[in-house]
Amino acid sequence: MLAYKQFPVFTANQVLRHDHLNDLVNYLEEQGRQTRTQLGGIGIVSGFYISLGEAADGNGDQRTALQVSGGVGVTSRGYLANTEARTFTGAIPYTIEQEFSRLETDLRLDSARSRRLGMYEELTAVYEFFLEDPDANDLDLLELYELIPDIADDDQAVDLDADFLSDKVLLAYIKQDLQALKNCDVNDCNDKGARLESEVRFLLTTEADAERILARELAYQGPHRPIHEDRHARHQPPSLDNVSLRKLAVSSQFSTLAVLNQAYRNNVRNCLLTLKNAIKRTTQVYQYVLDPIYDPGIINRIEVLVEEVLQLMETKAASGVRSLQDFHDFAAHLLDAYREFGDRARAFEGLNQADPRLFPKHLMLGRLSGVDNDPLQGFVARSPAITTGQGFYPLLPLEHRFRHQFIPSQILDQWRDRQEELWSLHFRLLVMLETFQAYQRGEDVNDIRLTPSQSKLYPLSERAIPAYLPIAQAGADDRLLRLWNYRKSVEGRLPLVYSYHRVAGGNNPLRFRQDKEDFYRIEGHLGHSLEQVSTAIFQQRQELGLDFGIEVVRIDDMPAQGEFRLRLSDFSQLHPGLEHQGGVPKGGTFIIVYQEIKGQEIVVADFALPYNTSSRTTQAYVLQQCVYKWISSSKYLMNLTRPKYGIPITQRDYTLRVSTYEIDGVPLVGRRGRTIRIPIRDIKYRGMVAIVEGLNKAFPTGLIFDTASGRDYIAIKKYAGQTFRFVVQDTANNDQYLFDQTGRSIINSRKGSFYKAASCSLLAPNYDPNDYRRLHFSLPKNDDYSFRPLKNTDWMGWNTVTKDRVIVAVDDERLNLVRPYLEDIVAKVAEISPDAKVYLAGSWLDGSWATTDELQSEAEIITLRETLLGKSGSSDIDLVVELPQDQQVLNKAIEEKVSGHYGAFRTNITFGSVKNSKEGLEIKRQ
Repeated sequence: MLAYKQFPVFTANQVLRHDHLNDLVNYLEEQGRQTRTQLGGIGIVSGFYISLGEAADGNGDQRTALQVSGGVGVTSRGYLANTEARTFTGAIPYTIEQEFSRLETDLRLDSARSRRLGMYEELTAVYEFFLEDPDANDLDLLELYELIPDIADDDQAVDLDADFLSDKVLLAYIKQDLQALKNCDVNDCNDKGARLESEVRFLLTTEADAERILARELAYQGPHRPIHEDRHARHQPPSLDNVSLRKLAVSSQFSTLAVLNQAYRNNVRNCLLTLKNAIKRTTQVYQYVLDPIYDPGIINRIEVLVEEVLQLMETKAASGVRSLQDFHDFAAHLLDAYREFGDRARAFEGLNQADPRLFPKHLMLGRLSGVDNDPLQGFVARSPAITTGQGFYPLLPLEHRFRHQFIPSQILDQWRDRQEELWSLHFRLLVMLETFQAYQRGEDVNDIRLTPSQSKLYPLSERAIPAYLPIAQAGADDRLLRLWNYRKSVEGRLPLVYSYHRVAGGNNPLRFRQDKEDFYRIEGHLGHSLEQVSTAIFQQRQELGLDFGIEVVRIDDMPAQGEFRLRLSDFSQLHPGLEHQGGVPKGGTFIIVYQEIKGQEIVVADFALPYNTSSRTTQAYVLQQCVYKWISSSKYLMNLTRPKYGIPITQRDYTLRVSTYEIDGVPLVGRRGRTIRIPIRDIKYRGMVAIVEGLNKAFPTGLIFDTASGRDYIAIKKYAGQTFRFVVQDTANNDQYLFDQTGRSIINSRKGSFYKAASCSLLAPNYDPNDYRRLHFSLPKNDDYSFRPLKNTDWMGWNTVTKDRVIVAVDDERLNLVRPYLEDIVAKVAEISPDAKVYLAGSWLDGSWATTDELQSEAEIITLRETLLGKSGSSDIDLVVELPQDQQVLNKAIEEKVSGHYGAFRTNITFGSVKNSKEGLEIKRQ
């Protein structure tokens, strides 16, 4: 084939010859075709679908017809095949006579004249792909038939019946004929030139001869992907897609850690051995892509790396490592990396400088065996459920035999960019194998980290790099970081490649809005204690504002330590979709698995669910906190910490007796109740914190007790709307105190029934003990409340200061600062209940009161008061309101009327009765 690299340039008065014009036309025509192939592509662009039907011939008889839809295609030499839909009812043998026009036959006999025509000289030769033997001197053709629209036009035509078409392949042939031009008159009838005619003809050949044509095409394909998709090595067995990691179906069989680890070992070994062979085979199947980056020893290197990982797993297992789940997670990541390479490689189609000799003037349109009435070659009609009786499902890709699929130019296929991406993806497989380290627990709980990532729905490149693939520091070997996400690397966005090793300290990207990341990797927790892991994950979840639930289960089948301890085998029966994912999806549940090892609860594994198992309560209902005065005053608790002759503080306890405890009618203690002992030593140094921790520890599925403002106040946290009853007694006295959702009352007391109201009411779920277990982990506790060690001299100084400040009558001048407020309060109470009596109570009775003036002048009492009682600022105005009878409606009305601040003083109202000895402190209306 000639290549025209020059063209004539015309000047004035030049003698213009026919070869000048021919050379110009030839140059321009070839440049157009090269532009078409090198910048566009070669093969079938669209259409040219084959189907069978019926059509009438010229005699009006119905015959089997071969239908070819309209289509567009480009041969490897750039000839454009562009036709409308055609219907054929017969075929005639294609012979050497059809191959040549009369003029072409004449030219074959006049070689000198043929050479003068330049590129048209090739028209005098038989198209080499149709020759029986291109190297022979004869002109024998392959078995070819030309399709004709009307079988009645030719006596030699054959019917297109099933037998005839069963072994045929359809070709589109760009037939070019050189026809002589005649300009005759009565005096002259000489040859005045020629014209070139071009049309698309449809030819049939046998599958055997089609194979011969294909073999000639493949001789010109060079080091590229095969030009016929069905001949690609990836379709040859063994299949590159037949690699998988067996899902670890968590069930009752995993009753011990040893059984779980053995399942990990089996799954990892089976997967990596299969994956090893698949990766090795990709270096052969995609040799035309990977050759520039590998030397011949790559196959042996892959073999060695996989064996090293498997040997490391066996070594760890033999050493008694607590968990092998990192190996299972790594196998899953390596498999995903392999599949990502395969997905990209299948789409890598571009050709660089496609050889024009591949299929210069023909296109293979497909074989005819199995073709039916389907108008689309890629689909088969088989569904009688469709009303038309024509349903469609796609054929397998290998059924597209003998068909030139479109292969785009590399400029359209972004060839260079995609080739480098394939290099990156395949080399990443090797670097992952080289880099893998089974992560070892550090001593610092800061090793427990949450990293933003994307779920398994996304390619591995879009996910975070796990902990067991360490990222080198700057200046060291950072190959894995740069290979992880090709697109982010070439665009300079490496900071957006997230990794466990890049989120230490306060730089966690989860502190910022995440638009794409729908998965949280949770790593570094294996081997730590359950308490450390639970606390760290709960705190990070709250601090970073993340959406997922947490469950804690144990893996052994030993007797439960607590009433509601969950076992992995039991939990998996309720949630069979458990799967280790290296973290948890957004909105899912992270399951922490622990085992008791040498008396310690150690985290050994984790699983995840795609849904939140605790969403029924923690997401749909609101928590309520109610503040109550504790049954023991701060003064009483301080007195307990005083030294007592003959009884060391280490041998003394603050003993509580809980006789009733129920939530929504569900009892948490039996008929005999429950005794709780809090060491006095703990109270001395930690105050109310020691008491509320003792209550929480005794009832891990009960209300959450916490400290509140003031040293003798507690906070009870619960789900809003739930009812509860909690009756507790300090065994050192006879009074019992009832706490419920409305307030606190004293029962069985000779001093009267004091009541302090509370308001807690919202629609609530049924009580579920597991909800409260989760709350004990998740809610932060107030730990900033403690006593400094007190001395007897502190109490002696306090008694000296306060004994002369006791107020015994309401006409005491020291009440002048608050007297206007007291008169206002009494007047408001009288408006609601004229017979009510109001008494002064609280710190005004024992001399520990303080006002704004004392805060400025009496420094000694202020300092002692804050040290011993934990109070600062002006004292509250504590009042007792005695009603003729217990009326809840009046209580609430008075509470709303009187509560609030009066100047610098806050008012506290208690409803009940007082002894006669307090009559002198009754505040009467003026």
